[in-house]
Amino acid sequence: MVKITITGFDPKTWDLIFDGDGVQFTRGEREAKRKEVVKWHVNDDSSVFEILIYNKPSPPSPSTNIWEELPHLDALSKNWKGKVSKTAPNTVKWWYSIDWIDKDSNKHTYDPKIIVNTPLG
Repeated sequence: MVKITITGFDPKTWDLIFDGDGVQFTRGEREAKRKEVVKWHVNDDSSVFEILIYNKPSPPSPSTNIWEELPHLDALSKNWKGKVSKTAPNTVKWWYSIDWIDKDSNKHTYDPKIIVNTPLG
């Protein structure tokens, strides 16, 4: 499982700050294997109060649907999850957007990506 934790945002750029496996990053780029579940977790103390994850309408390059289960809100929480398809092409990038609301009810958009990196047998 790939866990992407939203820990906050940069107040100068409004870029979200992520933690993945104990490593903080702001570019939002993560790798996932075929058939792997990807979960986005919003820390309660992150000052990010609501998120919406969706396919980016006009990425820098064409975005391929990599999902067996599209990212969706995880049962009565503000966290999201999706499952990468077993037939997702190798090394393909899925460009997506996260719309989010800060503690002052201001809306922002951030554009990370998921890369399918390794085929599974």
